[in-house]
Amino acid sequence: MVTIKTKEDIEILREGGKKLAAIFVELKKAIKPGITTKEIDNLAFDLIKKAGGRPAFLNYKPEGVKTAYPASVCTSIDDEVVHGIPSAKRVLEEGQILSLDIGLEYKGLFTDSAITIPVGKIDKIATKLMEVNQKALMIGIKEAKPG
Repeated sequence: MVTIKTKEDIEILREGGKKLAAIFVELKKAIKPGITTKEIDNLAFDLIKKAGGRPAFLNYKPEGVKTAYPASVCTSIDDEVVHGIPSAKRVLEEGQILSLDIGLEYKGLFTDSAITIPVGKIDKIATKLMEVNQKALMIGIKEAKPG
């Protein structure tokens, strides 16, 4: 069910979105070969809490699902399907691309965003993939309108 947001709600969402964008900036600095996806998750948790928010994905358990989601972020490497679970065994390597999805609850409202981040130096194919996806996103945003 869609709820019409008040001006105050929209301002809270704007604040939450800015906080989430700042969290991504900090995470991008940490993403390099040798870091584990669990370390990224731990850092994201700390940054979210420091921003006054709550990790929306952590312990999320939709109806009919046996176990709750165990992390603050979703991490997917290269061509993995989205919403991967961070792990201490998943060590990032030079040339990979990491999709990072974060949900943030701030003042009772939710923002959610995802980005793709290169791990070190990436090849021309991965670079082209990221550029084309960014262009497609911008076209989609430009065309989005009510109704």
